Amino acid sequence: MPSTQVKSNMLMENEISMSQKYAKTLVVIFFCMLVTVWAGHASAEIIFEENFDGQADWMPVDNNESCNNVSTTCDGSPPANWDYFRSTEDWHPGEAAYASKQPAQQISNRQFMGASGKSWVRYHESSETNQSTFGDDALLLKHLGAEYDDVYVSFWIKMDPNWQWVSAGSAKFKLVRVFHFDGPDGAANPWDYFSDGDSGPIFIMDLKLSNKWGFRSTYSARCDPQLSDYYCNPSRDWEGDSLWVDSPTFNESLGDGGWHQLQVRVKMNSSLGAKDGIFSVWLDGVLQYSFDNVPWREAGSSESIGWNMIGIGGNTTNWFSDPSNQAEQWYAIDNVIVSTKKQPYEQLAAPGPMPCFELDTPC
Repeated sequence: MPSTQVKSNMLMENEISMSQKYAKTLVVIFFCMLVTVWAGHASAEIIFEENFDGQADWMPVDNNESCNNVSTTCDGSPPANWDYFRSTEDWHPGEAAYASKQPAQQISNRQFMGASGKSWVRYHESSETNQSTFGDDALLLKHLGAEYDDVYVSFWIKMDPNWQWVSAGSAKFKLVRVFHFDGPDGAANPWDYFSDGDSGPIFIMDLKLSNKWGFRSTYSARCDPQLSDYYCNPSRDWEGDSLWVDSPTFNESLGDGGWHQLQVRVKMNSSLGAKDGIFSVWLDGVLQYSFDNVPWREAGSSESIGWNMIGIGGNTTNWFSDPSNQAEQWYAIDNVIVSTKKQPYEQLAAPGPMPCFELDTPC
């Protein structure tokens, strides 16, 4: 064979070998990029996730339970993966006289996102008449197992399509909270709030309707130390309410009978007394309001504390019907995600289970 042909063949073989090596290198690089992207997603840490579908049907055993793992009136147990619950109601179905009523809270398939599943359903009962009185409490709490500086809580809510508000004045109900709990240590009680309590800082979000001022969100910031700075300052600068963006009515927003995503962010202030802490609220991906000057930890607190507890539910002042009617109405919460990064609105918008093959979907 002529030497030029041999050289040509050798050159072709070298080029093929180099091409193969290059292709292999690209595969390795792509794989590494894939792993890096996945690892990057993992670093956008999902702290806690609950869609309730795998839960057994659950409800409180009776009408007055306060499960706190300290001194308790708890006859039942919290649902799996949750740590504390509280229910105070008048018309529990465990009593023969109220067998047709619903418990104040339950996990069931009465409501769900997608084609099937379960959710946490909160039934409000109109058992009082004084609109300045909070009552009918139902709360479910999750301890996050660590202290976090910056936390996002995302969940979907669906409200009774026949939901009623008071016909005069205003009313509200507590919906979600994020806070630092001083326990669990065998002594601290997750139900003890206020200046002599065992929790702080705290962020609480309510839903409120005023027959004069419209449908709005109420926010309350509580600082630490509880004893000296529970309300953050004497003028309570971080306690108030806000209309939703574009000022929709209740029926034009959460009252339309569909599922809506709410998301809350809380971030600790950078040092004791610094007015740079944050809380923000989004509805269906749209920022509704945000504060970036909150002194969550004041002098006498500790920079080591962070957010370690979330809760859904709470009590109400919405006495929408005379107690003699024993009226009830509900809202449901599904797909709860607690994360160190904001959850996109589109992520949960489609019904059905989330696929585990997408890089931007937590599995």
